[in-house]
Amino acid sequence: MASNPNHIDVANLPNTTPAGPSSPQLEKDAARAMSSTDSWKPSLGRKQSYHMQDKKHALQMSGVQDLKESPGFTERK
Repeated sequence: MASNPNHIDVANLPNTTPAGPSSPQLEKDAARAMSSTDSWKPSLGRKQSYHMQDKKHALQMSGVQDLKESPGFTERK
């Protein structure tokens, strides 16, 4: 596969393992971090974040949602 300059031959890479915590304090911190990570569950009722333009659009739409007629404004759902 020498014809592809972006190809990395992973079979010939040295086998390295990441270094673990090297002190009792680092071990405690790592254990606490893993405990928090393992116990995390996604919030199913969470509200999606919006871009500023989306917030502005939602604000503008909330002002016209109760109108029966909206001449010149046609983005109602």
